[in-house]
Amino acid sequence: MGWELRNGKRYYYRKIRQGRRVVSEYIGAGEFAELLFEIDGLDRVEKTLSRIAWKDEKDEVKKLNKDINQFIKVINGMARASLLTFGYHPHKGQWRRNRNGQ
Repeated sequence: MGWELRNGKRYYYRKIRQGRRVVSEYIGAGEFAELLFEIDGLDRVEKTLSRIAWKDEKDEVKKLNKDINQFIKVINGMARASLLTFGYHPHKGQWRRNRNGQ
């Protein structure tokens, strides 16, 4: 986005992506274009802040998922140890009681 100088006059253009191409869209000149330029600047700042907030939230969720996965590993280890202690063994994805006290 920006100002372009053509024939000694300043004009405001927006760059818009259409598929793989980037196309210039004429917005205007003078005070009206100045106001639109300021509004577009505020929109860019808002999008940047939104992107930063989303990244922070995403990082927090990743950290929580990591903590939850660690907790699940601990619980699974404790369950496995308890079952082995009480005479069970894993067999084809199932826990079965040992025969003859083995």
